[in-house]
Amino acid sequence: MYRILSAVLIVTLIAPTVARAQPQPALIGGDHFLNVKLMVSTGDKAEATDAVLVLTPDAMIVQAKKGRATLKTLPYASLKSAEYSYSKSPRWKSAIGLSILCIVCGVATAFMKGKKHWLAVTGDGEYAVLQLDKGNYKVILPAFEAKSGRKIETLADDK
Repeated sequence: MYRILSAVLIVTLIAPTVARAQPQPALIGGDHFLNVKLMVSTGDKAEATDAVLVLTPDAMIVQAKKGRATLKTLPYASLKSAEYSYSKSPRWKSAIGLSILCIVCGVATAFMKGKKHWLAVTGDGEYAVLQLDKGNYKVILPAFEAKSGRKIETLADDK
């Protein structure tokens, strides 16, 4: 009898801890992706903001993780480029992208350790630099290509 009560008590105490330790899924439902960070420029500094990426039929929308306020909206029709890189900092092929990278990501990425998955998207006067998670980039990239109709260019890491 005591063994059964002890087992029930242990399971009751450990179960919530194990449930909290489970990683969040990369996809919440539909085309809403968690574990994304939007690089945001705040004056002369840049910081990574926790976000949710939403791929609608017409636009890519980046929402704040808390409160779901819209941070960026890039209509697919206005997209100029979409570039993926696996590096310490995002890679840009175009000169305009390089200037945006210096402004937005220069300070924030200078101190990052290790390689990250980056998706850089530019449109008419708009851009978004997203840091993707190792658990979701393989899902986000083909979903973005399917929704936007635009091929993502993969850029090699300079050594």
